[in-house]
Amino acid sequence: MTISATAGQIARAREILAGLTLRITAPSRQLLNAEGSLDKERQRAMLETFETLGVRVTTDATLNALTERFAGPDTLRTAALIDALMGDAQLVMALRGGYGMSRLLGDIPYGTLSEIFRLNGRAPVIMGFSDITALSLALLAKCYLPSWQGPVAAEFDAPDGVMLAAWVSALTDEEYRVAWSALSDDATPFEETLSLEGTLWGGNLAMVASLIGTPYMPVIDGGLFFFEEVNESAYRIERMLLQMFDAGLFAHQKAIIVGSCRGADAATLNASDYSLKTALRYVSGKTGLPVIAGIPFGHIRNKVAMPVGVNATLSVENALATIKTRAHPRVKLPQRVAGVAHGQA
Repeated sequence: MTISATAGQIARAREILAGLTLRITAPSRQLLNAEGSLDKERQRAMLETFETLGVRVTTDATLNALTERFAGPDTLRTAALIDALMGDAQLVMALRGGYGMSRLLGDIPYGTLSEIFRLNGRAPVIMGFSDITALSLALLAKCYLPSWQGPVAAEFDAPDGVMLAAWVSALTDEEYRVAWSALSDDATPFEETLSLEGTLWGGNLAMVASLIGTPYMPVIDGGLFFFEEVNESAYRIERMLLQMFDAGLFAHQKAIIVGSCRGADAATLNASDYSLKTALRYVSGKTGLPVIAGIPFGHIRNKVAMPVGVNATLSVENALATIKTRAHPRVKLPQRVAGVAHGQA
């Protein structure tokens, strides 16, 4: 359910975030309206929200460029992304996902970025999801840089209350925590007691699978793998997970955490037809890993954020699943208001 952020939530977020510097760039698809033109209304609403939050925003030429479906040609988007990563903004957010990030991976100077981050003693906090999974995993593999799978900038045209609260917590809280019911309809309800610790990583499943066999796939031992999908049938989700299994990736993981997979059962014809629940049950048996579904993450407006490449704990008790971490990338702001845990129980 999407519930727009209240005036009180926005005011509290402003108390915490005022002065934050944000760079918005568009390494993937352009933000278009129904007529196929630049969606200036959504851009305007997005920028007004950030202004209300007290966030100082800079943008670049990609927000006004259109080449086919992309936010400008590959050369423009690559240069803008590199400039954003090398710049002074505390937070770098993708305008949206879609497709296009994979085209840029081979032209990013990872060694130079690593050296700049080392000399500066800091790196920007990076956030996006869907197609931006490719960037998150490439930076982890090549620069050992953690990042966030979370909302894209365009979703702040009308921010959901849960999304806003999780975004603020992710950027500022010393401990980031997400809790949700493990009794999801997408999978066999998980009612066991569980306590695990490992490296949290993942993102959009199709993007993760696309990086298998490339230098942009990080090597994760003892991982807590999470994924989300949209408009992929259950059998296709199973096939991508089996691709990961056959590539040996699940031999080094401790659990599989499933976010929103909207549309997975759209082609289901009847109660006995192949469903996401069937696929996830098979994958759990094949891998021997616990599968915990229902985390509010993915192509939904009321999403939480998920850190990529950080140590975290995963626990399940009385069907309540909880992820906690203190190793996530955060911004440093002069003022700090104590946060609260965010998520859905």
